[in-house]
Amino acid sequence: MGASSTDWRSQEQRVREGELSRAARRGNRRAWAELYELLAPALYRRVLMPRLGDPGAAEDALAETFRIAIERIDSFEDQGHGIYPWLCRIAHNRAMDLHRARATTQRKLADLSHALVADSAPIAGADDLYEARLEEGELSTRLHGALDALNPRYRQAILLRYVEERSREECALALELKLGTFDVLILRALRALARRLGKREGEGDE
Repeated sequence: MGASSTDWRSQEQRVREGELSRAARRGNRRAWAELYELLAPALYRRVLMPRLGDPGAAEDALAETFRIAIERIDSFEDQGHGIYPWLCRIAHNRAMDLHRARATTQRKLADLSHALVADSAPIAGADDLYEARLEEGELSTRLHGALDALNPRYRQAILLRYVEERSREECALALELKLGTFDVLILRALRALARRLGKREGEGDE
């Protein structure tokens, strides 16, 4: 991605970005701090917020953008346009990853909800038992067993989000995670739970 006619940066800034990127490649932390101060606001406002629409998610993606940039700085080649276009690509890709993870998480939660309704539906003549179990807040025996077999972190994430019906933000806070990280965690947790529920009795882990 080269500099375009709509590029908001001056030629002087692009030159400065080149100087800072070379210093950053040598491990200069001050150079990274200046790059962040110089470019983070534009990345947040121009790239991340339009794609994510959520300040918390955009902040998470911005942090991830610079983390990835630090890890991959040796692959950056300055062609006279500064480092901003390269950071834009990283930010765009990270935003798309978070967007897909969020959409997939919501779909998995909906699928889990439908499965739970089907699994706990009352049978004829058992209405009283069903209502008593529902009032006590018990999960079905099959689901309970599958949850007990999960990694404790996965189990806690599912219980917070689905059983206690907390918001994604509240779950992330309870687990001391960033929102984007929680979205990834709950997705993995739901996949693990689905695998557990799909196993027959007597089957062990692969």
